[in-house]
Amino acid sequence: MALQPDFAGVIFAKTSPRYFSGDALPKASNVIWVAVFVNETMEEMIRICKKFKIQTIQLHGSESVAVCSELKSKDYTVFKAFGIDTTTNWEEISRYENHVDYFLFDTKGKFAGGNGVTFDWDILQNYHGETPFWLSGGLGEENIKDALRWHHPKCIGLDLNSKLEKSPGIKNVNLTQRIIDKIRKYEAN
Repeated sequence: MALQPDFAGVIFAKTSPRYFSGDALPKASNVIWVAVFVNETMEEMIRICKKFKIQTIQLHGSESVAVCSELKSKDYTVFKAFGIDTTTNWEEISRYENHVDYFLFDTKGKFAGGNGVTFDWDILQNYHGETPFWLSGGLGEENIKDALRWHHPKCIGLDLNSKLEKSPGIKNVNLTQRIIDKIRKYEAN
């Protein structure tokens, strides 16, 4: 892998245009691979993670607290994604506290992820939980500086996806490298 992000998601949702059907992941050093699922069975998630030696799981569907808790009990690092808009039920999200390692707050949209649309990040001022979260949803070259300057005490990272693609699942390497460079430069200051 030419790019060196901290994390790299691998989409295992069969209905996604980004679905990964390969037999092996690209060689990459110091990258944490993340298996992304949408309402998959426990057995299939574990089978895939064992096959690809992945220890981090991102759940993008309507997975229950019990599913998250079981995966965490099996020593997986668990991200639970939630679509955010002005109608977000923060009480529902709070039920997942202590059952996941991270939340991922994405734009509530037509698809479980990869909509390429940004939501009003100020809505997240209503989040008062203890679980750290990643900001997602339409992050790209036009708004990455704003995302880096935006602050919430529990936001620990940015999730980049569809705005960096030439086509679903195929990243624009030059654009992605420019954004990674901007993030690393910002972090260094």
